[in-house]
Amino acid sequence: MFFKLAFQNVRRSLRDYTIYFLTLTFGVCIFYIFNSLDAQSKLLNIPTSQQRLIEVLVMVMDVLSVFVAVVLAFLILYANRFLMRRRKKELAIYLLLGMPKGKISGILLLETLVIGLFSLVVGLCLGVFLSQGLTVWVAQFFETKVEQFQFVFSAASLLKSILYFGIIFLLVMCFNTLSVSRCKLIDLMQAQHRNEVLKLRSLKLSVALFLLSLVSLGLAYRCILHNGMMALDREFWAAILLGSVGTVLFFLSLSGFLLRVVQSNKGLYYRNLNMFVLRQINSKINTAYLSMSVVCIMLLLTIGTFSTGFGFNQAIGDQVDNYAPYDLMWIVYPGEKEEDVDDYLQAVPIDTRYVSTMATCRFYSGSLQADLGDTRELYVVSQSDYNQVAAMEGEAPISLGAGEYLPITPVQGDTPLDQGIRWRGEPFQARIDLTPNASFSTLIAQMGGGRVVVLPDEEVQGLDLLNSGLYIYYQGDQRQAEAYFDGWLQQLRDYGIEGGYSMMTRMALYEGLMGQKLMVVFIGTYLGVVFLIASAAVLALQQLSEASDNQSRYALLRKLGVDEKMIGRAIDTQVGIYFLVPLGLAIVHSAVGLTVVNNLLTSFGESNFLASILGTAAILLVVYGGYFLATCLGCRNISRTWSSQ
Repeated sequence: MFFKLAFQNVRRSLRDYTIYFLTLTFGVCIFYIFNSLDAQSKLLNIPTSQQRLIEVLVMVMDVLSVFVAVVLAFLILYANRFLMRRRKKELAIYLLLGMPKGKISGILLLETLVIGLFSLVVGLCLGVFLSQGLTVWVAQFFETKVEQFQFVFSAASLLKSILYFGIIFLLVMCFNTLSVSRCKLIDLMQAQHRNEVLKLRSLKLSVALFLLSLVSLGLAYRCILHNGMMALDREFWAAILLGSVGTVLFFLSLSGFLLRVVQSNKGLYYRNLNMFVLRQINSKINTAYLSMSVVCIMLLLTIGTFSTGFGFNQAIGDQVDNYAPYDLMWIVYPGEKEEDVDDYLQAVPIDTRYVSTMATCRFYSGSLQADLGDTRELYVVSQSDYNQVAAMEGEAPISLGAGEYLPITPVQGDTPLDQGIRWRGEPFQARIDLTPNASFSTLIAQMGGGRVVVLPDEEVQGLDLLNSGLYIYYQGDQRQAEAYFDGWLQQLRDYGIEGGYSMMTRMALYEGLMGQKLMVVFIGTYLGVVFLIASAAVLALQQLSEASDNQSRYALLRKLGVDEKMIGRAIDTQVGIYFLVPLGLAIVHSAVGLTVVNNLLTSFGESNFLASILGTAAILLVVYGGYFLATCLGCRNISRTWSSQ
């Protein structure tokens, strides 16, 4: 009998609170998908050097999943609290009929068990199905392909999902049992007719708190802009604390004097059902300001994680070209014998089957005498070496006459050398009509910057050699070429490299950057989705529960002659205020935070941060907007239930 009663209650709740069940199901689905990364990555032909990245990411996701489980636990407990409020009258009837509290708790335990099993099974089925697309997503990061598609099932992710959500639903059972044991019949009978006590009645106090919230938020913005998110120091934590306090005070004060402000405008206050809507919001003021503050902060985290992940994705993609203009760069510093790169190439020749084009270049140390009085060290490259490097890009060689030079200033902030210099006591004129090779400028920047000039070959004679470099573009299969040059470098070590050296390959840099990219994007997407779902679900469940509590009031409006269209607009307005106000403040918070993040990303390279923001806005529109529309429809249906009973 109890099982039958519990099952009927679940079926009725499933009809009235579809969003609750969908949120639980989607939470399980997301949890399974992101924890199945280890199993999905095994389908890919990922090099051994990159498999370590997957292992590290899996460990990070394990730790992160604990945090996500805590967030989802609070969400489910919060949702269950509203569902319990909606059913207080039902529980009161059970008590009036003489049912002991222990048996009522047993019914609730059975209901929670049925709900948990239903959500868990459906969520896992969706997760197993949708996780197959995770393989394609990971393959795009490593620019590899799935050689043969196989249906992948992650037993580890399944067990982890069952364990975590089993604990969550166990907490819900304990919460329901505690709620029943502490309830009183009189409270249950009058629950739907009670408004929360409005503590803020003084308009002056509300205005003072509003101004205090603006001051707190302003100080928080100033601290975070000055800190730049470069260190977790006192200024950073002060910004977090001031921002949180300012957010709570903003909604607390706003809810306190919003009614007074609108009441002062009689035309607005008495228009349509605005008076009813504002009274509805005012009646739940203590819950409203807390929930809206929490939702605002979660939306801030959502926007921040999504935008940062997408922006970092673009910036990292630009890093490869900015830091590795060639497939291979080998820089040699002279030892006692002053051997340069050509000497080593003669000792250990290169198999040209793996080379498309290559060039060598030497950098010399010179002393600059500029008209501006700047005598800093100058790096000098001969015209013939520069032309070798430029020829790799298919550019025509340059020709410098006597007393001419080509200035190259790759590092931002250095004084340009295009006004003429004095070299060895003689005036030299800059060839500003020539554009330096872009890859060569990038190469110099990666060598530490400084100011470089290209001089005729005869002007380089007698200068001290700083370093010599070998620059190569691969031919054929990139990974085979990479493996060959790893072996070639080992032969050089066996031969004996007298001075120091450094070697960088585009592929090695790319793999390292892709690891960072994968880490940031995965974490950002995982947390962003969870926070967004939690934010929208909290508001949706709150509004659905309030609509259920206010069924009699909607019925009274109908008796007074208010048509369905006007009631529907009033419901949409109330839901819109709850959804849009925290989103608006979260956007203001995000504008400040993303300004700092954008400054950080520019240090990695040029990134289309606007595209990241637009992508985030699109996700918010779909998910958050979808919850908003579903909540409006759900509240309208609930408001009509009373009249049909």
